[in-house]
Amino acid sequence: MIERMLKEIAPGGVFHAFGHDYVALDHNFASVAGEIGVFCLDCGDVKASRFNPLDVDEPNNYVGSELRDASSKYASQLYRDGLDPKNALTFSVSLNELDGSYGYGSVQAEVAPLTLWQSGRYKHLLPKNVFGRPFWLVTPWARSPDTYGSYNACVVRADGAALGNIVDHTYGCRPALLFRPETLVSCDGEGANHSALSEIPTDDLLKEISRRVQG
Repeated sequence: MIERMLKEIAPGGVFHAFGHDYVALDHNFASVAGEIGVFCLDCGDVKASRFNPLDVDEPNNYVGSELRDASSKYASQLYRDGLDPKNALTFSVSLNELDGSYGYGSVQAEVAPLTLWQSGRYKHLLPKNVFGRPFWLVTPWARSPDTYGSYNACVVRADGAALGNIVDHTYGCRPALLFRPETLVSCDGEGANHSALSEIPTDDLLKEISRRVQG
């Protein structure tokens, strides 16, 4: 294993840090404070959780849910395993629902599952093993009162497709984090476990080229 700064890991590259395997997704992801970090997803084995709310009046609201509690415990363990808090940047997580009803706004976090839109945006960068087990997204299916969708949240299935499922079901809690680019991580060889160039959208490729040229 070779030690590198995270900013040297290309999008789609897999690295190891603080007892977990991650895939780098985006080198131009802004924190709440406006600092640019590297948005990453845990691509190893993850623990199971229900989405389940603590507030029964908002059954698919990530805020106050068991899923958020599982994410918080994950973060606490990372700090115990050596993550310097200054290297975990706070980012905004959209809790918009699919049917355009009311929405839950957004929440700030150091650790949180992906949104539905992020799961689609970065799908081409995810290692195949990520889809070995269905995992929750933070996105509620609907918020319209007393409708079927108001008891559902989005899940990524083993085939990579997203759908809605009832919040008391158990799926993986796959956390995403925003690391400071200078965070030291480990990788195999050149850390070349990333997608073929032909699979990377042109906009992403141009951003990566610009990032490297600017140093």
